[in-house]
Amino acid sequence: MKPVISRILWIICFALLFAGFLSGFVSAAYVLDVKLDPDIDAGDSFDVKLTINNTGNENLTNARIEIAIYVDGDIVHEDVESGITILENSSKIITISSTDFTTDDGYVWEKALMGYDCDKRTVRVKLAGDISAEDTATLDIDGEKLYVGMEPSRPTPSNEIAVEVEDEDGYYLDNMYVRITHLGDNEKWDPKDVYRERKTEDGKVTFDPLDEDFRFRDNPYGVYQLDVWHDGYCLFRDTFEVSNKLKITEVPENPYAGEEIRVKVLDIDDK
Repeated sequence: MKPVISRILWIICFALLFAGFLSGFVSAAYVLDVKLDPDIDAGDSFDVKLTINNTGNENLTNARIEIAIYVDGDIVHEDVESGITILENSSKIITISSTDFTTDDGYVWEKALMGYDCDKRTVRVKLAGDISAEDTATLDIDGEKLYVGMEPSRPTPSNEIAVEVEDEDGYYLDNMYVRITHLGDNEKWDPKDVYRERKTEDGKVTFDPLDEDFRFRDNPYGVYQLDVWHDGYCLFRDTFEVSNKLKITEVPENPYAGEEIRVKVLDIDDK
């Protein structure tokens, strides 16, 4: 019987130790709750309300909390809150406006026109540092549709680029923002890309030829992104390519044996 009793006592002691471990683990428990305006019009700002609940049995004092906000997986805000105190069984509220969104790469939310990109978006907030927690919420961006035309549809470096903007009823829209961005070698947008931006008059805007614009003339070839937007209107976005294709012609076109042949090589602008 003694070995059995000893084994039972050992099991009881182990269970008490394990329970104590769990109690200590639970004592530092934090729950994050994220709230925001579920529906906004294109271009509107919104607040992200973070409620950090201390559900444990210990006070949190002088804490350092790292905050990261993602929209559809893209980081739009990074910040650090220091000196945070949250007593046990209480909460702390932190409110962040979308107008203050900033990252190490700058104002990505603003520069990428994400607030005009109509659709349902998943907003995820992650906390790190002295607190580890995360939560998600849904943001629905809505607005009127823009109808955009560009001529020529496949411009060369020497072409002027004309853009027309209409609403769904076919009316030309004034003061619409129009941006042409050179996407660079990776053909993806980033904050350092070179761009030109203008506003429509009588629903139209014309850009100088790329090879005459100091922003693009050193390397006018590649993929460009066309963005059109305004408050209340959903972002219109499309891409086009400016290629450097060579045209090779023979003179004469149908030479005879022994006849001299001249080869003419021109770029896409016949230069």
